Amino acid sequence: MVASLEFETPENIRVAYEPAGMGTRYLAWFLDNILITVMIFVMFFLSILLGVVTETVVRQAAQSLQGLENVAPEKQSEVGLRVLQYLIGLSILVWGLGSFVYYTCFELWLRGQTFGKWMLGLRVVRIDGFALDPSAIFVRNIFRVIDQIPAMWVVPFMSKRSQRFGDMVAGTTVVVDRPEKLSSVRDAIAEFGTVDALFTFDSLKLKRARPQDFQAIEKILERWDKLTETQRNALLDQMVPPLVERLKTDPPATEERVVFLKDLLAAEYRRQHRNL
Repeated sequence: MVASLEFETPENIRVAYEPAGMGTRYLAWFLDNILITVMIFVMFFLSILLGVVTETVVRQAAQSLQGLENVAPEKQSEVGLRVLQYLIGLSILVWGLGSFVYYTCFELWLRGQTFGKWMLGLRVVRIDGFALDPSAIFVRNIFRVIDQIPAMWVVPFMSKRSQRFGDMVAGTTVVVDRPEKLSSVRDAIAEFGTVDALFTFDSLKLKRARPQDFQAIEKILERWDKLTETQRNALLDQMVPPLVERLKTDPPATEERVVFLKDLLAAEYRRQHRNL
């Protein structure tokens, strides 16, 4: 198992993640599939209840069953087997489509998480440091059809980054994303209120930022007292302009860039606290 997964963001900030263990990933997959099965069952039940299955289909099925009375026993068995095969095939198709829609939509809306991943503190990330985008999510999930083949189950064990085949194609992997213990920076910033903030960020702006952006800000502020003035300015030059562009907000003055980062991090802490 890989001790840590490190990559460099486009802003030249190194971010380290702990790769998710195979046992944890399997348990998350199991939880997700329980939810998918329940959702499909509920939808199927509601479709019947609301009359989505039309009266014509029901009548034709009844007529077919009545017609079997005059058919030889061996023919009845053959017809019954075909009906069973059709039902199994339809179930597999519905489950497969439901699985694809479920994983794609949840990972898109929750920025790399599904219900199972959220329960176990996991998240999908790009291994190149860029934000997880819809195309990467679509590709990794369309390849689930191949990854479900038993022969492909050994791929994550052979991968240095614990990637399944779909992750390799999409350039993604699953990492541990549990909330860390409050660092000294969190202790200091957690008490910041909106009244004290020089810069304000609404939920829309915060959603435009990536998880690794906040991690990078926290790590920089933790090391701030140990950095030289040259190192501080170099880091601020690397981080602030891309963040301003990503958040679509006004750039801070040169002397206010550190305050900008602190206010941004404090706003994210408040958002996380509200979501608990």
